[in-house]
Amino acid sequence: RDTTALWCPAAGRPMMPPMSPTSPPSADLVRRLGRIDQFGPKRQASLQEAFKTEAELCEASEKDLRSVAKIGPGLAKVLHGVLATHPELEFPPSKWRGEARVAMWNTRTQKKVSTRSLPTEEGAEAWLEKRPHCERYTGQDMTLRGPNLVSDASVMGEADYLMH
Repeated sequence: RDTTALWCPAAGRPMMPPMSPTSPPSADLVRRLGRIDQFGPKRQASLQEAFKTEAELCEASEKDLRSVAKIGPGLAKVLHGVLATHPELEFPPSKWRGEARVAMWNTRTQKKVSTRSLPTEEGAEAWLEKRPHCERYTGQDMTLRGPNLVSDASVMGEADYLMH
């Protein structure tokens, strides 16, 4: 294919031609951008609808990306940064994938903290300092509570059970 007509001014280099002849020209690029955190199918569809060609998408400013439905300022900034590296598409390191997280317990709600907001081992102490109502999870929800709680002294043994 002749790629001389496909040029990305923002990146200052040629663009890759679309891979599939049946999908819109921007579809393959948008699909590859799907590796970005928080950029799922609905946001991909919104972006693809707003920018019909790869050239339009590549030339889009951060403000243009922000004006697309479902894309906020943070995601627009990340998208613009990744698009500037087109055609290689250098993605930022994932904030969540592949990193071990430390399980935490919220003492106010008596629940485990959501996985997406958990710190890594290195950041655990600083995270806890900011949240005095939290502590490291040690199975706090595994103990019986309320009317289900039976003290060991009240538990009936097999011999006691057979006698009654």
